[in-house]
Amino acid sequence: MGEVDANGKLKITSNSNYNGMTIYASPSKAIEIDVSNKTFDDGEKYSGRLKLGGAGTIDGENSSRAISFTPDKFGAVYTLPMRPVRAPLA
Repeated sequence: MGEVDANGKLKITSNSNYNGMTIYASPSKAIEIDVSNKTFDDGEKYSGRLKLGGAGTIDGENSSRAISFTPDKFGAVYTLPMRPVRAPLA
């Protein structure tokens, strides 16, 4: 699925499947998965995160920096976008 670097981050550089989720990546537009012990204001805790690293494209198997999945049932999907601490809001 990818390579683990010295910091424990998994770098995905090709299209991969994991637990029903398709991750679209390429060597030039890799996606990183790393450990994150984040707790949000509502108490929700997460142990990992996907780092897309920039804009993505959706174009079938030529997609990059994107994910897709089919939910088991009707409902809402929530994303929690994060920004690097060093990047001030405009």
